[in-house]
Amino acid sequence: MCRWFTYLGEEPQLLEDLVLRPTHSLVKQIDEHYLPPSHKSFDPLPHKLPSQSPSSLSPTSANDTGSPNPLTNMDGFGIGWWSDSYQEFDSGTSGKEGLRPVVYKNTRPPLNDLILRSLASGIATRAVVGHVRAGTGLTPVVETNCHPYTFGRHLFCHNGTLGSFHLFKPQLLLLLPIRYQLAILGTTDSEHIAALYFYHLCGEQGDWEKIYPVEEMGEAMIKTLKVLEDLKATAEKEKGGGKSEHNALNLLVSSGSSLVAIRYASPAGKEPPSLYYSTTAGAVLNRKYKGHPDEGKPGFNVSEEEGDREKEDHRKHVIVASEPSTLKADEWELIDSGAMVLVDEEMDFSMEALDL
Repeated sequence: MCRWFTYLGEEPQLLEDLVLRPTHSLVKQIDEHYLPPSHKSFDPLPHKLPSQSPSSLSPTSANDTGSPNPLTNMDGFGIGWWSDSYQEFDSGTSGKEGLRPVVYKNTRPPLNDLILRSLASGIATRAVVGHVRAGTGLTPVVETNCHPYTFGRHLFCHNGTLGSFHLFKPQLLLLLPIRYQLAILGTTDSEHIAALYFYHLCGEQGDWEKIYPVEEMGEAMIKTLKVLEDLKATAEKEKGGGKSEHNALNLLVSSGSSLVAIRYASPAGKEPPSLYYSTTAGAVLNRKYKGHPDEGKPGFNVSEEEGDREKEDHRKHVIVASEPSTLKADEWELIDSGAMVLVDEEMDFSMEALDL
């Protein structure tokens, strides 16, 4: 399945430090993964990690043995960050009101992308969304199918699969006003979910450039899940056969100033892909601060030349990611299945159960 990573905070971060520098950064989550302790697989048997200890996380190779994080992620990638440059030149608007996402996508492996390396070394941002894709079915490996998807000032991405999507795709499109249909440039289930979500958030003529209260973002996410489950159930019933396909919907939407993320699977008893959050790892993902993202790796010693700022001085932030990108387990918390994370414009973090 895909992987995604998002950072949102008061502290500017170098893009290179977030998505390239760590041993287990997002773009390296291609065929080696950190599965969470006691994480259930798609079958009833628990998937156990080798050499798992309370203080560190150990990598395991990608596999197709029933893990919720199987296979490789070689079907493209995308990195989005927020900048006020265009708005400042175009309309004189700067700061939070002027922030708009800039997105770079490619279908080549990100570790071999010299453009990405150059961009990452020269961009500092307070908000980023990154995604590496494992395409489902026969969806083409093209840039328009790479996440994140842009709707005005918002970015959206998905890890998982929407069961029986081919059975109800026409019905989903019929729910959307024409401007939302035209905003779908690719063929993925994920981008169709994004269009449905933004229709619920913004309305038929709603403003994609607006920052919406995080409570409204959460309500739109719940409504989107309900509609998808209803469409899926109706389509599977009409087809017959009594089989209900698995939904795995780890979804993220960020405005660059706020975010909502969910970890969700259905039917009952199915386990979604892993999803973590951290409110402390940003310090070791910033070379200005003491520590290093690879602390905890056997044999690793932090250089005396690492940053001189104290970790406690790093400003408020939240990271939500499919897998930890730093190697100290105590910096990360596994989000419960059926939970929603909300981060508002004041960087206040909350988590609540999805009420479907």
